[in-house]
Amino acid sequence: MERTVNGLRLRRYELILLGISCLLLAGCSAASKLHTGGDQEFKGFWSEFRAAAVTEDTARLEKLTAFPFQIRGTLDMKPAQTYDRAGFRRLAPPS
Repeated sequence: MERTVNGLRLRRYELILLGISCLLLAGCSAASKLHTGGDQEFKGFWSEFRAAAVTEDTARLEKLTAFPFQIRGTLDMKPAQTYDRAGFRRLAPPS
């Protein structure tokens, strides 16, 4: 089963590959514009979060943290642990 696209004879799988390629190219050109804004937003967040962590400002860290969150150990075989606000407060250093 062949089809003609702009005078070219293409088979079905070639049409699929052509469609996928067009979607990827469109996504790549749009991604760079979206990525820049996200980078700046994250850099602002990270500098604020890091400063709060270094000074052990538990109240500020709590405001910047999305709850609940999961953490793992340094090895993948360790099970994930989930923490809510109360669990976070138990982890925080005493004031």
